[in-house]
Amino acid sequence: MNGPIRLAFKLPVNDRTNFATLLLGITFAVFLMVEMTSMFSGVLNLSSATVINVGAKVWVMDPAVNTAASSIPMPQYMLDVVRSIDGVRYAVPLFSGGARVKLGNGTYQAVSILGLDDSGLFGHPELLEGKIEDIYGQSGFIVVKDAEFSKLGNPSIGSEFEINDNRAVVVGIARVSSG
Repeated sequence: MNGPIRLAFKLPVNDRTNFATLLLGITFAVFLMVEMTSMFSGVLNLSSATVINVGAKVWVMDPAVNTAASSIPMPQYMLDVVRSIDGVRYAVPLFSGGARVKLGNGTYQAVSILGLDDSGLFGHPELLEGKIEDIYGQSGFIVVKDAEFSKLGNPSIGSEFEINDNRAVVVGIARVSSG
């Protein structure tokens, strides 16, 4: 090795304390980079779960909407405009919003609600229990079995809730691919 490279190698390696500190610092920096990248990926996955799970290729939203969870409705004439665009085969409105659920034991839990189009049930999740046709019954709801499922008291088909002071009956239990 020539002079400057040899000197650069000897400085951290010859002193055990400096070498240990250098290795510890590099290890910690790599750990932080991997951890932050993983956190970013997780946040991105959770924040895009609604869009991914519904399965629409194109979303048309009001310009004021910041996230897919915002429930700013578009006027009905905009739906007609979207349907009239060449290449659009199917367009339906989608409700996405939050609500509060009153459980049987009297406690409340915050939930996210996604509406389904009555005519085609576009974007409905894969059911683990129940039949999708039961959603047409009075006060029918489908509950998604995810990480938050136990907060609802592990409901089964036929369980009843109050959602924003309205009766809701669980007619299906579903799973989704992400979120």
